[in-house]
Amino acid sequence: MRDIRHRGLGLPWMRVEPRDCFLASWPRSGNTWLRHIIYFYTTGISDLDMTTLDSFCPIIDGIELKQHLLKMEDQEHRFIKSHELCAPYLLNGRIVYLVRDGRDATWSYYKYRLGRRHHSPSDFDSFLRLCLNDKIRYYSWHRNVSSWLKYKHNPSMLLLRFEDMRADPKGTFVSILDHLDIPIDLERVDASVALATPDRVNSTFRSEVGARLGRGDGVGHGGLVERWREVYTREQLDMFEDKAGDVLRSLGYRTSMDVV
Repeated sequence: MRDIRHRGLGLPWMRVEPRDCFLASWPRSGNTWLRHIIYFYTTGISDLDMTTLDSFCPIIDGIELKQHLLKMEDQEHRFIKSHELCAPYLLNGRIVYLVRDGRDATWSYYKYRLGRRHHSPSDFDSFLRLCLNDKIRYYSWHRNVSSWLKYKHNPSMLLLRFEDMRADPKGTFVSILDHLDIPIDLERVDASVALATPDRVNSTFRSEVGARLGRGDGVGHGGLVERWREVYTREQLDMFEDKAGDVLRSLGYRTSMDVV
């Protein structure tokens, strides 16, 4: 396979192979939870911190990607995380795209960036306006998700909703293993899902942030569902749904106008 670089999105060079498994999502959509389960399942190791997880499944736009790929040279499957817009050449591997209700994901991303002390507005209203107009890293939820939805019928792509994974983590993970052509051991599935509790995932996040910043707030909220009902104002919901309402509905999410 020839070497490819997707220059339009600024992704780092890599040679995509059939064994490459891309775990893709917009930020705060369950990617780290999924990476925990896959790590526990494929390694059989229950101890995990963020440094180990990022080495096991590095992010595609990270500066250390080449080093990580070299360490994976002899592995049957290479797991790679992405929050980028979809690049069609990734379809040379296999993709799991995990999507979460954009209203919840955007709120969670706002809280996450506050905890990490990113250079972002401290008030949600200003952050939301920037986000909806593609003024933040990884663009708006609806633009990012739409770039992947174009390929949802491609056999290399498995599209899953975070909310469905929350409702049935075991069944969802079995479908992921099947898609990635990884042998299924139901006892190991049960054990891996049981290990990847919300508290465990949040602890991984907080240990990283605490080590860097001396605190651990603003990250990890247990993957709440429909939090948007409590935290958005009417004006904020209107702004979001005016931009992303069609994408929400295409994924089976109800807009506020649909909620009785």
